[in-house]
Amino acid sequence: EGGLFRREWIRYGDPLGPDAVRVRYWDKAATAGGGDWTVGTLMATTGDGRFVIEDVIRTQSTSYDVQQLIRATAEKDGYDVRIVMEQEPGSSGVDVIDLYRRTILQGWDFRADKATGDKALRATGLSASMEGGNVSIVHAPWNREWIDEVAQFPLGLHDDQVDSASGAFRELTTRMVSTNVFFL
Repeated sequence: EGGLFRREWIRYGDPLGPDAVRVRYWDKAATAGGGDWTVGTLMATTGDGRFVIEDVIRTQSTSYDVQQLIRATAEKDGYDVRIVMEQEPGSSGVDVIDLYRRTILQGWDFRADKATGDKALRATGLSASMEGGNVSIVHAPWNREWIDEVAQFPLGLHDDQVDSASGAFRELTTRMVSTNVFFL
């Protein structure tokens, strides 16, 4: 195991109600059949310090197929779910975000996240909240792969699901603080 997350910290819960604040965070890759995964994590909170990972989508697909998946997922999630995508550095990252903003996700609450720094450091907030029992996951077909990757992080072969989940967590906690909703 990687040490940052422990299997015994995994708790199961139910999806939150319609009043919850939700974000779908995408960590994008575009390698069909191998390499990194594109992962979209749907996380919700009610502002009381509880967080629920309600859905995880992952694929190793072409850029076009990833675009179609992200659009279809946005349509399924609905307009009240904020969509955040990690923006890769450089002009190509800017171009990708612009493409999604202008065409693929036009009309949705879509934001770019210029994630910087060490991935393990970015995941510490999620790790601490999981250890404290404040993060749960719903029972779903994606659980086994998700738990295996999280438990191996940062030493495992892949980190895409951790990047996506920690990005969703950071977005929700930042959003709650910026709107003066503090966790008790």
